[in-house]
Parts: sequence; C-alpha cells; structure tokens
Amino acid sequence: MVPKTVFTATVVTGLYLIVNDAFYHWCFWCTFWLLLTLTFALHTIGSFYNPPLRALLPLITLQEERSTVNSLFDLVSRGSTVLNPMIAGAFILFMELYVLFAVSMACFILTFLKLKKINVSEFKTSDRKSLRKGCESLAQFFTWAKNDSMMRLLFPSTFMVVFFYTWTWQVGLLLALHELTQNGEEYYTFLQGIFGAVVVIANIVIPIVFKHFSIKTYAYASLLWGIGMLGFGLFYNVPGFIFSITIVGLSVPFAGLARVYILQHYVPESMHGRGFSANAVLLYASNTLSLLLIGYLASYVEIASLMLISAVLMLLSSFCLIVIITIKRPKVRRSDAI
Repeated sequence: MVPKTVFTATVVTGLYLIVNDAFYHWCFWCTFWLLLTLTFALHTIGSFYNPPLRALLPLITLQEERSTVNSLFDLVSRGSTVLNPMIAGAFILFMELYVLFAVSMACFILTFLKLKKINVSEFKTSDRKSLRKGCESLAQFFTWAKNDSMMRLLFPSTFMVVFFYTWTWQVGLLLALHELTQNGEEYYTFLQGIFGAVVVIANIVIPIVFKHFSIKTYAYASLLWGIGMLGFGLFYNVPGFIFSITIVGLSVPFAGLARVYILQHYVPESMHGRGFSANAVLLYASNTLSLLLIGYLASYVEIASLMLISAVLMLLSSFCLIVIITIKRPKVRRSDAI
C-alpha cells in the first residue's frame, strides 16, 4: 500500500537518526566503518520513500494539476538539496552535532504525522506482503512493460541517457575543474549553485508552458540534455561549463517531469507503485554501472575525450528515440496521447 510504505520509510528513517544519535553520544567505538554502515542503511531505507510518494501524488491530485504538482515536488526536493548544506553548516557552526540529528529526527516525525492524515482510495490486494512477493511483483511489471510499446521506448532510453550522463556530472566535471583550475572544489560548488538556480527557474516555468507531457516531449528534452552535455567535451573550459550547465539545468527537470508524468498517466493505477520502483531500480543500476565502467575507462582515456564520447552517445540514443517515435508512433491507452 502506497501511503503505508511512505509512513514506514519515514518512521524507520527517524529511528535510524535516533540510533545514530545514541551511537554518537554513548558509543566510543563509533568508527568509520560503523558510520559507513549506518549511512548505507539510511540511503537503503530512503530508497523506499520516493517511489511510493510519486505514486501517491496521482491519488490526491486532479489530472490537470499533475504537471504543476510534479514540478512543485521537484522544486522542493531540489531546493532542499541547495538549502540543506547551509542549514546543516549553521547548526554545526553554532551548536553541537547532536542538535542537528535531533532536528532531523523531529522533521521525520512531523512528516509521518502529516502523511498519516492523508486519506486516499488505494488499489488493494489480498496477497501477503513478503520480499519474494515484492520481487515477483516487480518482475510482473517488467513483463507488462516489455509488452507495452511506450514503456519499451521509455525505459531503455532512460537507462542510456542516465548512463552517459552520470559519470560526467558526478565525477568528470570535478576532475576537469581540478585539471583546469587551482581551486577545483570552489569552482565545482559555484557551478552546482548555478545548476540549482537554473533548475528552480525551470521548475517554475515548465508547468506554466506544459500541462501535458508525452514520450515525444521526453525525447526532445533528452536531446536538449545531450546538447548541454556535449558542451562539456567541446569547450572544456570554465565559461563553456557555465553555458553547458545552464542547458543541462533546463533539460534535466524537463526530462524528469516528462518521465514521471508518463508513468503516472499511462501506467495502470494498480501498477503505479511497481512502476516507480522499477524506475528507481533502473536509475540506480544506470548510475552504478556508469560510475564503474566509465570510471574505469578514465584511467586510460582523457577526461575531455570521455565527456565528448559520452555526450555523443547520449545524443545518439535520444536521436534514435525521436526517429522511432516519428516512424512508428507507440500505442497508448489514454485519450490524450502523443
């Protein structure tokens, strides 16, 4: 059940903070490996939060509100990633570290209490919940998606685009700045700030211009995304990076909102939870493989060349998606199709 999953993730994450706070105060053997284990547990638990929350939004919003609500959700999520480090830094600077954990725990408890008040009509099954049932349910969704023409386009293209994007954005850019400047971390933080500002503006403008999204919208957004990434390899200097980040900051929320809208709109309601879980699995797998494989190639290939090759392949995958859509329009189940 979608809300219960959100509640569980919130409560367990709050309990994690309590345990982490206790370890910080009372356990002198709180070593690096223990912190690493607890951090891994936090991110693992957190992965249960976003998919059911995305699946919950269609249950509490109207069809015409969906684009705005998704954009607002993305705006709050990305905005918090910009504000959180500053707030956390202020707590660490003026207060003890345990206060930060206590405030975080209180926020999770408050979130739980607010979510508990939401009443929705859910799709329910009589099956017993278990890990095996969860894996079988996810496999059933992938089987359904394999037979759906739109999902056959959406998921592979998403995997390819994210695969060629992740290493350049998370690792390659920082390495390039270290190579080009003497203050790589400062420049990286500055560029991330520009990216965050552009994303916020994009999330405000997009729902005003677009009330509905389609697979074609997603394809063109991915193409724009690839054009932005191409600038990293072509220019390979700080001014060029600023230009590229501006384009990427516009296209990332554009493509992300289009993908979320397609899943909410075209996947049957009974499969919403599985659909967003499958989407999360796909993104995590793509991120991990990108960091492993392209990261390995970084030992033998120049950073600029890797950025350029990744962007070209990203553009190629987006262009192929546009060609396929143009030649053979995917069949959809809803009236407001492509």
